[in-house]
Amino acid sequence: MDISRRFSTALARARSTGTDPQSLPCQLAQAAARALDVDGIGLTVIGDQPISLGASDEVAAIAEQLQFTLGVGPCMQSVATQFPIFATESFLQQQWPIFHDLLRSRTAYRSAVAYPLGHGLAGLGAMVVYLRSPAGPLDFDSSDAQAVSNFISTELTTSQEWANRHQPGTQRWLDTPTAQRRSATWQAVGMISQGLTVSITDALALLRGRAYATGTLIDDTARAVVTGQLPVHQMHEDTT
Repeated sequence: MDISRRFSTALARARSTGTDPQSLPCQLAQAAARALDVDGIGLTVIGDQPISLGASDEVAAIAEQLQFTLGVGPCMQSVATQFPIFATESFLQQQWPIFHDLLRSRTAYRSAVAYPLGHGLAGLGAMVVYLRSPAGPLDFDSSDAQAVSNFISTELTTSQEWANRHQPGTQRWLDTPTAQRRSATWQAVGMISQGLTVSITDALALLRGRAYATGTLIDDTARAVVTGQLPVHQMHEDTT
């Protein structure tokens, strides 16, 4: 069975669990993981405000959050360069040592490959394949993965149930569960910026620093800010 049929079959299976349009990105990620027989898939849109669209499972979602927590990783580089990024474990360790260490400690993944999304999402999004094998990018069919990223791009930009409400090139991706969590993170960044009178860039750096220092994910740290569990002024005190 060729990759097109494998993906279509896997997507039909994923969709059989629910018809809510908001779950489409996660269904696409699950279908991609099954069709490619890989350990995890993450889908992210990186515009002015990086937002996770969906993941094949909770572990893949954590891997995406780790990249955003640090602001580096194969996903962001793939979007920036518009080329696939083949990151064996040795490459991850060399290019992004902190991300590599966190990925090892928080997940079973040891390598990744990131593919830029196309069509209306060109320059905005990426699909990341997560692999348990340290040499994973050398051992799987990249042409199939590239084809799957194209299928996903087409689905997100042409599906009537999704694309009509999410115009390409915008940040109106906020009604998926994973995106709603990331939306709260940007709310926290705004609160820190306003409360400490610092730029958005500096506020994001403070949030990332706090998350890294406490061994938490940035979305969890942001939730503490938004709910008042972590007072904004404490962000400044922790850096002085």
